Parts: sequence; C-alpha cells; structure tokens
Amino acid sequence: MKSTPTQYGSVAITIHWLSAIFILALLGSGFRAASMTDSAAKEEILMFHVPLGIVILLLTLLRMFWWWRVDQKPRPVDGDPAWQRFIAKAIHEPDRVYRRS
Repeated sequence: MKSTPTQYGSVAITIHWLSAIFILALLGSGFRAASMTDSAAKEEILMFHVPLGIVILLLTLLRMFWWWRVDQKPRPVDGDPAWQRFIAKAIHEPDRVYRRS
C-alpha cells in the first residue's frame, strides 16, 4: 500500500489515476456545459461537474495528507534524462529551481 524507496505504492497510484480520470471528465463536462445554449441541459451537466470538482479537491487533500503523514517519496530513477530531472525538480522543489543567487 505504501511507497518504497524505489516505487510508488498502490494508494498513491490509485489516487493519481483516479484524479487524472476525473480531471479529464471535469474538463469534458466543463467545455460541454460552456458550449450549451439550453439552460436545462447545461444545469444537468453542471449537476455532474460541480460534485466532480469537489471529489477532485478531496482526492488532492487525501493525497497531500497521505504523503505528509504516512507515505514517502521514491528516490529518482538513475539514468533519467536531464529534462525530466529538471521538470521533476521544478514541480516538487520550485524554490530550489527558481532561487536567484
């Protein structure tokens, strides 16, 4: 369930992929609602869209709590290309990447 120094655990992976799928559904429903002219149909889509956004927020908070209190981050994989290491550091440690000397 928990991550190891070499790989992410099942809880982190599940939260990640559920979030990714729900974000795609959120984007699709948002664009669809934005392009509709029928207010009743738009309201129906938003009845799906809004709770889905709340679920994504809760999954994000769960992931943050899981990582902060229970889980650990795996070490970077040896042999990653430089661009991947830079992007990972920019996302996970932005203060170290963008710090001005």
